[in-house]
Amino acid sequence: PIIVLKSGKSHEGSLAAKSHSGSLAGNDAAFDAAFQRAGIIRVNSIRQLFNCAQTLANQPRPKGKNLAIITNGGGPGVIATDSLISARGKLATLSLDTIDKLNESLPSTWSKRNPISILADADAKRYRTAVELCLKDKNVDGILIILAPQVLLDSSEVAREIINIPNQKNKTILAAWLGEDGILEGREVLEKGNIPVFRMPENAV
Repeated sequence: PIIVLKSGKSHEGSLAAKSHSGSLAGNDAAFDAAFQRAGIIRVNSIRQLFNCAQTLANQPRPKGKNLAIITNGGGPGVIATDSLISARGKLATLSLDTIDKLNESLPSTWSKRNPISILADADAKRYRTAVELCLKDKNVDGILIILAPQVLLDSSEVAREIINIPNQKNKTILAAWLGEDGILEGREVLEKGNIPVFRMPENAV
């Protein structure tokens, strides 16, 4: 995979680039078209450059654009959805079998669709169940697991459950652990388990 961060997208930026070492800034639309045709991944910031490199180094490349989002907070799930659609991705349409099994395993008030809201009182076991079912769903190409800090939730326990799930279908798994001190150990567990973890759901998307 090739990742490119090309500056000079705006007219003003292009002029600034030409005055330094970027005399080949040129027409940005032409570069964009060429990158797409060649299968090059274009990013828009240095942060995206490193995030993308980390993901490609640690996870299998997704076979499609269909993402399942698992979250214990409705707001972060909506933010991830908006970011996904704006980035031309797709929310995976869960199979009827997956929905039936989620109905059996989750509280009756779960979202009944993707994004999969497993509710604020979710524990590590509930996270694991949702992830396992999404990994088995043929309509899902990748999974984003979002954790918003809760008083009784041990983020490191959730992380350990996730890294121990067999990924036999070789699907992309990403995580967004929101917060600071209380979730640092959970982030470390995920990174050691080769699951890229981000501070914000939109960065993960």
